[in-house]
Amino acid sequence: MSPTTTIAALQTLHAAVSGVTSAPAAYPPSLEASELPCVLVYAGPGLTRWDSHGGDLKRRERTYVCRWYVRHLVSGMGIDEGMQDTLTLLEAAVALYEETDDLTNGAQIHLSDADNQAIRDSGVRSDFQYGTEMYRGFEVQISVWEWTS
Repeated sequence: MSPTTTIAALQTLHAAVSGVTSAPAAYPPSLEASELPCVLVYAGPGLTRWDSHGGDLKRRERTYVCRWYVRHLVSGMGIDEGMQDTLTLLEAAVALYEETDDLTNGAQIHLSDADNQAIRDSGVRSDFQYGTEMYRGFEVQISVWEWTS
């Protein structure tokens, strides 16, 4: 599996979340208000391991950064505008990753980092930049394992 197919599979998963308007596999030139909330996925660091018993089986592990852009920040906006929407989606995202074992492309999603099972999330942030614009949202980092020969 390639990062491109894994991102597409994650975006299929994200598009089914209630409240998500857009989860494209390709990165748009900008985020329009009509596309928010929008989830974009970025391929993070990866690691390839060979089977310890001398087999041909390889396990590829890659961290995917799922960035949830919820509200466009504009001048004069209240500090709490979009906060509840963002918290609601954060809760839905964590629940989604807790419940998901396999992706549609056959990759297995494992919610772990190092020795501890975990879902890493940033909490609500108001400093997500996309293009020249700023957004309120959050990001979740998940580890996807894929076995290949």
